[in-house]
Amino acid sequence: MPTRTTLLKKTVAVAITAAALAVGGSIAFAAPAFASPTPAVGPVTTISNLVVSIDNSSGRQVHVQYNYSVADPTLGADSIVEVIDFANCDSPTVIDQDVPLANAQGGAISLYVAVPATGYVGVKVYSSNGASAPLVSLPAVASDTLVSPSDIGADFNPDTPPTTGTLGIDLGGDVPESSFQLYLNGSPTGAVITVPGCGEYVHSYSASPGDVLMLHNVDGDFDLINITVPGAVTPPVDPGTPTLPTTGVGPGSWYAGGFGLAALFVGAVLLLVQWRVRRRRAV
Repeated sequence: MPTRTTLLKKTVAVAITAAALAVGGSIAFAAPAFASPTPAVGPVTTISNLVVSIDNSSGRQVHVQYNYSVADPTLGADSIVEVIDFANCDSPTVIDQDVPLANAQGGAISLYVAVPATGYVGVKVYSSNGASAPLVSLPAVASDTLVSPSDIGADFNPDTPPTTGTLGIDLGGDVPESSFQLYLNGSPTGAVITVPGCGEYVHSYSASPGDVLMLHNVDGDFDLINITVPGAVTPPVDPGTPTLPTTGVGPGSWYAGGFGLAALFVGAVLLLVQWRVRRRRAV
């Protein structure tokens, strides 16, 4: 029969084991990993020359091509191709595909991935080395849509005074990026502005009253918005505290009217006295 000391030791051992599993689980969860496919045990791979295009000949597909090299060709290697479709910038569609690599020193991959959405796509290639899936390629993008005014949000926002301000550009998810040129009175001013897909850009401007600023999209060759810089607005002059009238109708008219009535009354009394005096003399 186990003693209390034995039971206590077992309890402590179980607690330590549970804590170790909890720590190990949190570490595994924090490491880059994919739910499907799961990275297989394999050597480190190197990816180069990633090229992405969109093929609509048989449904909308992304054509992904790249070269690879394997550190240990005696082991089976895998790469994971991640395709992201940005038809919805806030909630893009993500598709992961496991791509086994041949047991060779290196080679080339060409594959098609079907995408249901209609936005521009970005592709990244990850390596599977058994423990995690590190990124092993620069991102590549592609689109089968030309930029149009409906893809772009743009506004001039004058400051106070209105001779300075900002230009805001917001690009949707149909194209990976687009370029813009600001014009001042019909002539280009400043460098070309490139905005990434699903990205925003804020540009400061300074002009004179009467100048015309216009934003032009270089890729689609169309004008977007324009503004005529207004002149400085002169604030109204403060008239100061108004002077209240001392006669007539108004807060001060009560004493002016009172003095007038008193003068009339005194004048009438004097006339009456003088009339009576003259009458007595006449009698």
